[in-house]
Amino acid sequence: MLENVSMENSTARLYQAAKKLKGLINPSQIARALNTSPQTVKNWESRGMSKEGLLKAQHVIGVSAHWLETGEGNMVINSAISELDCSYTDYEYKEEFQAQDFIIIDQFDIQVSCGPGVNNANYPDFIRSISIPKDEFLEWFGRSKAIPGIQLVTIKGDSMEPTLPNRSIAFVDSNINKFQGDGIYAFVLDGEAYIKRLQKVPGKIIAISDNPIYQPFYITSEMEERMHIAAKFIRVLPFNMREL
Repeated sequence: MLENVSMENSTARLYQAAKKLKGLINPSQIARALNTSPQTVKNWESRGMSKEGLLKAQHVIGVSAHWLETGEGNMVINSAISELDCSYTDYEYKEEFQAQDFIIIDQFDIQVSCGPGVNNANYPDFIRSISIPKDEFLEWFGRSKAIPGIQLVTIKGDSMEPTLPNRSIAFVDSNINKFQGDGIYAFVLDGEAYIKRLQKVPGKIIAISDNPIYQPFYITSEMEERMHIAAKFIRVLPFNMREL
């Protein structure tokens, strides 16, 4: 097990690896990459890196936590992972990280959920996971622990604006794979992936785009046999990148 270590050398090695592997040249840049404060990084210079810091650096920068702690073995985790007993798999890292102060939510892969041959245009792949502080997670989802099935998707297009803005980050519950009342769903119909608001009307379901320029369409009871609901949307986090 990795333990808190009291040495300046671990932080010196962190600075060396961060510059070489990620081009990060000062404590502020390193802190931003590790989602911590610059003061925390500065404190490591005298106190040594914490276990959480070692694991974060391994996951984000790609540097071996064992090398940071001891100076032994290889700097880069990919070349060291097969020979180090204390190397962490991605799953083990997430278990450690979530035991601390963050909840990790991974990307929802609609193609895996719904099978091959799916037109996946509405699900771009520019964010793979997101780490949410436990207090924020509690506020958003009403629980302080990870909820199985809660995953993220990134939205492409304006068909569901303003509810789901283009390039926003949305959270879905992939445990829901049947129609469970009116709401926004991710579903596949005849090989096409959709994000639409579904409402039940007598004898059929109406698929609605919140953007009024897009026309609704109906899903009849016969069409429902060719429809697979992958998840239901539960939260949205706007994501706007601006030129500074």
